[in-house]
Amino acid sequence: IEGKQYDVINLSNIYEYLNYSNDVRFKHARKYHKFVTQDLMPHLKTLDDLLDFAFLANSRQDSKQAITAYKAALLRYADDSYAPFVVIELANIYKSQGAYKDALQAYESAFKLKAVASNSSFKDQFADSILYVSILQEFTAGTEYAGKPQDTIPKDIMLQFWT
Repeated sequence: IEGKQYDVINLSNIYEYLNYSNDVRFKHARKYHKFVTQDLMPHLKTLDDLLDFAFLANSRQDSKQAITAYKAALLRYADDSYAPFVVIELANIYKSQGAYKDALQAYESAFKLKAVASNSSFKDQFADSILYVSILQEFTAGTEYAGKPQDTIPKDIMLQFWT
């Protein structure tokens, strides 16, 4: 992969990248990040390419690259009707890491999207998500669960959250 030129980036190239990333993730982190951001990402031309890459990276527990791809998708395709769903995916990754502040920022950014501005259901959904994450963040603040992913918080603690 290193030094390899791609005329066309397709799913098999992305799989090759992902297999390469598993082998060198920690040993060559800078080269890996450079490869993704400078060599691979510019070749992901369509929204579908970016979303496929993000999904594959996230399925390999490479949330950093998934986040990079989702952010690129939002920058390039903010006016696409699918953009609100990209925000949801991005926020879900942040929540899975316990990065509630980043999830809130993602949700808040959704209100700038054309598809959200013109759809009251989307507005309501994002407002509800902001409220939920804000309350969860406040509920866990000052506890051993602050900054922890929601799915790692014990069920009895979450029951307190819901009551």
